[in-house]
Amino acid sequence: MDTPRCRDCRHYYITFVPNMPYGCRSLGFQSAQEPARVVFASSGQPCLYFAPIENRRTHRG
Repeated sequence: MDTPRCRDCRHYYITFVPNMPYGCRSLGFQSAQEPARVVFASSGQPCLYFAPIENRRTHRG
């Protein structure tokens, strides 16, 4: 099952903690891996708090 890309979520942020660089404002935690991967590994389900960033142009090739 595909997990959502945290970079495309409005709750995602980069922290200033070197060993925990990724964070999720909605779930309130920081981790060494992208939060969606941690959620999937612990629950077996994709992140239910994923909210796409609106009005963002993505360049995927």
